[in-house]
Amino acid sequence: WSRVLIESRTMDMSDPVKWTREHASKVVGNIKMSTAPGSFVASHSKRCFRSSEPSSCSKAQVNQFSKTYAKEHPKFNLANQNCVKYACSLMAHCSSAKDSCNVDSCSESLTFSPMQSKDPGCGMQSAMDRFSTTNLVEVPPEEIP
Repeated sequence: WSRVLIESRTMDMSDPVKWTREHASKVVGNIKMSTAPGSFVASHSKRCFRSSEPSSCSKAQVNQFSKTYAKEHPKFNLANQNCVKYACSLMAHCSSAKDSCNVDSCSESLTFSPMQSKDPGCGMQSAMDRFSTTNLVEVPPEEIP
């Protein structure tokens, strides 16, 4: 990550998104998965989403999905094989609203859309938005699954 920050000094400011997309695909490594409590994630996020429908996966099924995903995706890159792709894949796998889930659209939106426009789909709604000035919706961290 430090290397990316240093190299960003050479960014073509006429099209920073293009530079970022191209450069991100060159930042690669081995996948590493870890867990964090929902309250930690919520307290360190600018925006969180939740579904009004229950997940179709149990904790054991989420753990199994994660193990399988790690085996099938042993390498990552910042452009399109990253934690956002994993999160969108997990939502698509466990969502009660599977018909509205598209992993690529979810990843594109969460990775490249401005904060106020991010929309993962999959029947998710904003549960907490620290950027909104008119519709601030904050859910206590203990209520975020």
